[in-house]
Amino acid sequence: MHVTQNPSLNMAETEVTLQLLVGGDALCDPEWAASEPAPPYTRLYYIVEGEATIQTEQGAVPLTKGNLYLLPTGYPFSYACDGQMRQLYFHVRLVGADGFDRLRGIHRLLQTPVDEAYLQQLLSLHTSDASTDLLYLKSLLTRDVFALLSAHGIQLHTPHYSPCITEALRFIDTHLSAALTVSDIAEGIFVSPNTLSHKFKREMGVSLGQYMDSLLLFKAKDLLQHTDLPLSVISEQLGFCDQFYFSRRFREHFSVPPLKYRKRHR
Repeated sequence: MHVTQNPSLNMAETEVTLQLLVGGDALCDPEWAASEPAPPYTRLYYIVEGEATIQTEQGAVPLTKGNLYLLPTGYPFSYACDGQMRQLYFHVRLVGADGFDRLRGIHRLLQTPVDEAYLQQLLSLHTSDASTDLLYLKSLLTRDVFALLSAHGIQLHTPHYSPCITEALRFIDTHLSAALTVSDIAEGIFVSPNTLSHKFKREMGVSLGQYMDSLLLFKAKDLLQHTDLPLSVISEQLGFCDQFYFSRRFREHFSVPPLKYRKRHR
């Protein structure tokens, strides 16, 4: 018997998991409009009907029926819908053994056509309560992500952040709050605020404030969509001084008040 093995299968780069954060079947109208300066997760948009527009650093990209679009973690964009569009969407992270998202740092939108039968299959799996169906759905999303990366010639690499930024990211993950400041983080990891700010922008591509805002407001969206907690409790949990300031920050970021966002996504 002759056996040939591939030692690369055991490399750290292959130890990645697709985290499925949230998904939905959304009928979008002109209220679907906002800007994402530093998104903390990757978006997958499967367009079922209609059309909308994504504005990126490279220009405007139409979202059209029968296509899948991937907007990677950390890639700034804005979106708008002049008429109506139905999309099946998923928010995901492709996480390595070190806890860092492998899709951060891909500075372009990826797209590929998908056929009608496949879209209907995804829609059916998305509404299922069966664990086998949901696991199958996750495997299909994983396959689609890697197929997109391969089609666009993108290789995944283990991110090599400096020790300062690695510690900062872990500190933020543990202490995230609206009250958290750059000085707090710098003191917690024993560097100067200026050093931290400059290194963070250089290595992450966004400012420390933008990064924390995106994480914080994503948590706010999740609580609004998946709990019945009043705004006062959500704002307190996230470290805002009061619910009115929380509402103002939320509206500035998503162009919609938090209660209207909750109603729309229920």
